[in-house]
Amino acid sequence: MTERLRVVSPVGRRPRRSRRALRAWAWVAGSASFLLPTAVLASAPRPAASAVPTPPAPPAPVVIIHHVIRRVVVQAPTRVVTVGASANAPTVVSGGGAAAPAASTGGSHP
Repeated sequence: MTERLRVVSPVGRRPRRSRRALRAWAWVAGSASFLLPTAVLASAPRPAASAVPTPPAPPAPVVIIHHVIRRVVVQAPTRVVTVGASANAPTVVSGGGAAAPAASTGGSHP
């Protein structure tokens, strides 16, 4: 019944750009936005050189590192045996019985 009439402008509609063309323009715009700040910084004037020369920096301190290697040997404690009636004078007896082997810490050789 009711038909719509299309109104065509005298200029007409522009055809839509292809994806390939849009991607190409996006690459151009992205490259320009990346390279433009670099070009602006490169074209900026350099600061004037100072008339007074700066003194040279003092030499860096030399750090000498000494590695101290210590070897710790852990031995089984000695036995204290009370001999005789006097309990106030203990006598130290070494050896005898099965003593634990000496354990060594530190160092790379036994």
